[in-house]
Amino acid sequence: MWQLPGKHIAFVFSDAAGANICMALAKMCKKENKITTLLFSNKKYSSTEFENLTITETVPSFKSLGVDCVFSGTSHPFSSDHFEVTCIKNAVSEKIYTISFIDHWANFKLRFDGLNVTEYPDEIWVVDETAKELAVEEGLPSEKIVLKPNPYHYYLKHLWQPQYSNKNYFEIFQIPTNGFHILFAPDPLSIRDGKEKAGFTEEDALKDLLSSISGLGDEIYLIVKCHPLQPMGNLIEIIQKNKNQNCFLIKDADAVELIHASDIVVGFYSNLLLEADVLGKKVIRYFPGHAEADLLKHKKGLKKVHNKNELIKEIKRCIYE
Repeated sequence: MWQLPGKHIAFVFSDAAGANICMALAKMCKKENKITTLLFSNKKYSSTEFENLTITETVPSFKSLGVDCVFSGTSHPFSSDHFEVTCIKNAVSEKIYTISFIDHWANFKLRFDGLNVTEYPDEIWVVDETAKELAVEEGLPSEKIVLKPNPYHYYLKHLWQPQYSNKNYFEIFQIPTNGFHILFAPDPLSIRDGKEKAGFTEEDALKDLLSSISGLGDEIYLIVKCHPLQPMGNLIEIIQKNKNQNCFLIKDADAVELIHASDIVVGFYSNLLLEADVLGKKVIRYFPGHAEADLLKHKKGLKKVHNKNELIKEIKRCIYE
């Protein structure tokens, strides 16, 4: 399904979504094909999960390493400092077969910022027909686009094993393990003209969530897993003003262990919602804004609520069912 050409493959990535995809493919290559893989990133990741990982700001010379295929994530070029883009450009210039994976439904062309059409990868993998249509609309060459399911989702469903049983992962963060745990994974809409484009921000959604769980009991816990780019100041202020002792704000954590330990997962259109769904968790998509801004509007299988009253009703249903 994800057969890669070549026997000496380099995976390059920066942000977490691309890192997870590359890690999953590297593990599958090792398990199924016994292929040699090298991993490169300009950000730190666990050496136990990411074997043969080199942390570097410098783009490697793939040809000198004997690499015959480069597979890249496609992080936002500003958060990644154009690391993957520069790796793609270098690999193409060395005439090495190059594949890039786009894991979401936004910013298709922006992910290749700084490349001209002759420097695009040989293949651009997207997750479904909707993504392909959007990619072509944004100007990516249709002949390069290939439909592939997300390999990280396969890894989560078939290969991933939790390191903590039940809800014991919460103990690391001094979160009580008894009770009902809601994991909130907001996208940082406030840094992307959220109010104007989406009609709401993560701050508005947090206020609604805190209001929704107030009065539901002392053993209802809200865990807010911040996006790496999330400004935390306003969220902290909202939690403090609310005086909710059962709300915990977390930035650095294993997202999959958090999903595993939680009862339900709430968010807008984060990849974390899709991962929770793969792992069999109940997912609530809270999107009280403009429908056209919803990047997952085509995902009809995920429960979506549109206002605070619907949110309260759905949370209660999940708790008391």
